[in-house]
Amino acid sequence: MGLSITLPSEVRERIQDIAAQKGERVENVVIAAVIRYIAHEQHAEPPKGISEALGRSQRLYQGFKDRLRQRYPSLGDLPREQIVATMERLSKKVAEGMAFATWQEAEAFMRGEECYDFARQQYLHH
Repeated sequence: MGLSITLPSEVRERIQDIAAQKGERVENVVIAAVIRYIAHEQHAEPPKGISEALGRSQRLYQGFKDRLRQRYPSLGDLPREQIVATMERLSKKVAEGMAFATWQEAEAFMRGEECYDFARQQYLHH
């Protein structure tokens, strides 16, 4: 989910300082702060390892974006609306060709949690 917010300049500058001190991206600092806030509001501890998993996921995504920009520099010139429409079209094509009913099944297969026999079109449980 994407969410655009406008921060007062002093808050934005403080977050940028914190991110620079930690060697993190500004987005990672904001997300970690929101997760801690939600956990505090619910009087609970944040789920163990969520910050690390989130950071790893965001680093992988950023690396993917950087490689795409290097390989296809003209992508940076496209308007956001055109990129979103193209990604939706690609997502639909991928979904039509998937042998999995849901993305969770595909993810489980990729992690080796379950095996899928493509010849028989069925799961093989360990």
